[in-house]
Amino acid sequence: LSVLEETTNQGLALMSILPSPEHPEPIGKPGDQVHAVRFLGERAYVVTARAIDPLYVIDVSDPLEPFIAGELEIPGFATHLQPLAVANTELLLSVGRQTNTSGAPQGVKVELYDVSDIPLPRPLGAQVFGEGGSSSEAIGDPHALTVMQVPGETPSYRIGLPIDVYTVDTTYRWDYSGFHFLEVSSSTGSPQLRVHGVLKT
Repeated sequence: LSVLEETTNQGLALMSILPSPEHPEPIGKPGDQVHAVRFLGERAYVVTARAIDPLYVIDVSDPLEPFIAGELEIPGFATHLQPLAVANTELLLSVGRQTNTSGAPQGVKVELYDVSDIPLPRPLGAQVFGEGGSSSEAIGDPHALTVMQVPGETPSYRIGLPIDVYTVDTTYRWDYSGFHFLEVSSSTGSPQLRVHGVLKT
């Protein structure tokens, strides 16, 4: 991670980097690739993965000294991160893939995280659609993901994305294609991710 400053001659000057002598911990593990990055305010969210998905929360409040403030490891990997907020809870919605123990991609995975406590990001639930061979345009193109806030005393979100769902017996077998509807709300307490239906095409 490099933090740059705009100079008076419209150039860019390096202010700091991470890892650094003060914070030598690397972003990611040996062999990992960066799959998703999202900057929001004084935080950066980074997903690296090979077989396991480390989600890193990086504190960039001091541009001279960024550091990894939190980390969470879960199976799979995300390629898109979407910040949300429900009932004073800072959330992060991810779209990506589930993986098996060897790191091979499986179904399309939509997951919700609570990132209110920077050092301790925690998963709130995931929905996995299909098995190996399943795919979604939203994995590689954020424009294929629709997120709409529903106004109210406690805001909620409606989420939609297209998914081609495959199942696996002896070979990959196409099951159906459709637009999948989900909702993030806190109507029963803490924020939850629920499936609300599929428009099959």
